[in-house]
Amino acid sequence: MDSLIKKIIWKEIKICPSLYLNILLFLIIIVAVIISYLIEPNPGKELSPPTWEHIFGTDDSGEDIFLRTIVAIRRYFFPGLLAVGIVTLLGGIILGVGSSSIWSEVFIGKVGISLTSSIMDVLESFPKYITILLIITFLDPPQFRDIVIVLGVLNSAKLGRLVKLKIESLQKNYFIEANEALGLGKFDIVFRHILFYNCLPIFIIQASLQMAEVIMIEIGVNYLASTSPWGYYPFGKNYFGAILVDARDKFEAWWFTFFPVIMVVTNILVFYGLADSINRRIKLHQHVGLE
Repeated sequence: MDSLIKKIIWKEIKICPSLYLNILLFLIIIVAVIISYLIEPNPGKELSPPTWEHIFGTDDSGEDIFLRTIVAIRRYFFPGLLAVGIVTLLGGIILGVGSSSIWSEVFIGKVGISLTSSIMDVLESFPKYITILLIITFLDPPQFRDIVIVLGVLNSAKLGRLVKLKIESLQKNYFIEANEALGLGKFDIVFRHILFYNCLPIFIIQASLQMAEVIMIEIGVNYLASTSPWGYYPFGKNYFGAILVDARDKFEAWWFTFFPVIMVVTNILVFYGLADSINRRIKLHQHVGLE
């Protein structure tokens, strides 16, 4: 039995190695979040190059850059999960399911379909980055949580469209008709057989893209705020954007820029890589199924 499981796992890894590589890197990100709670600050000499004591070197305040970067991972990770939750609940469940005819015509009628579709149209009409800039302008100082909430709400329309299209494409499928013939209700059909089995990859892909966008928004806002009345740190010091702003004029300390940039690029590529790998694995599975 063990040898059979190993063969199946190895076969899956050979089919789509990038997917499992990105899953491994994602698990490393989670480990980094846990480690960030355990490591105590250990200040050293200002702008000290990498040593065994400070493997990423120190910044212009003598703080350990490795500790700052893994704390920065934690700073975006949990708000990113909040954004994913908002997108999933509002976009996938409320708007996506609510605007699909298989659900709304039974429970909330055609008025419900029109209402949820109009909400998606309104959310899509908002210019996302201009809205975020307005929040930064009117909140003094802005909280990263507020920006992430707005980002999640505005991105929910895209997931809602995808879920709606997926549900309606499966509406006349044979397994839907079979479930209806067996007496299953619309709730079971939509949430168990369509959302869980058929829309789960869509949710995972959108969640990965959402996490990557949260990182880029955080960096962009910190850079924009570097010339504002708030100074360099509208959200706090240990964010990727704040670290990069600190390092931008320290050309003599190459490690100050090099290691944070590597960490930023790696984190973003992990989430984009997860989304791309899952998408390719789904297409490969569908292709094999058709054959």
